[in-house]
Amino acid sequence: MRIPHLRLFFLGKTVGHGSPYFNLFFTKHESYAAYQTCFEEKKRVAENIVKDWDNHAPYVKLAGIRKDVLEVEAGFRPRLLSDLEHRASIQVQGYMDLVRETRDLWKTISQTHPAALATSHPLYDDYKAKKTERDSLAAVFQENPRLYSPFFKVTKDETGNMRDYWGDELDKSSRVYFAAVKSHAAAHHKTQLQNIFYERLSPCLPLSSSVKNKQQEIA
Repeated sequence: MRIPHLRLFFLGKTVGHGSPYFNLFFTKHESYAAYQTCFEEKKRVAENIVKDWDNHAPYVKLAGIRKDVLEVEAGFRPRLLSDLEHRASIQVQGYMDLVRETRDLWKTISQTHPAALATSHPLYDDYKAKKTERDSLAAVFQENPRLYSPFFKVTKDETGNMRDYWGDELDKSSRVYFAAVKSHAAAHHKTQLQNIFYERLSPCLPLSSSVKNKQQEIA
């Protein structure tokens, strides 16, 4: 009966995240070959169980293993996300939407109101609000890239089409790169410093219209 043995794999009894060699030296560990053998066996057994679920279900339930966990181990579905990762994935989706929306808004604005004239366009306030939210999210991502960067990864399906982390089809024009986070985060920090600077100006000396306009152009 393979179920008890399989359960040991899911409980992390083989060499894994608990090993001090997990990152750089993981593959050099003396037990790595045994771990790799167990890992491949685990996947093979999981595939067989999922494909013949009706016959295996009673024994799998006795072992306390859920079907969705087996599907992940077999590679039939993405890895299950923790609550923190799930919230991060939603934030990344929101950020990507904002990147595309601000990009489209700026193209529309610049067609009739290029450069400094952009602030007088009817859509500028909407653009400014979305840009501020986009840059704020980027600053959060930059503080923990290991949590957020996986959701920016793109794969190709059997037909060669690009797909995002959630399986939606992409083209080059709609793809959002994690590299954009750095510049957007920098824009957020720059705006924060500007706001602090202007807040420290004497309240008795209101900003002139020229200074206000300059502040908007810089932002």
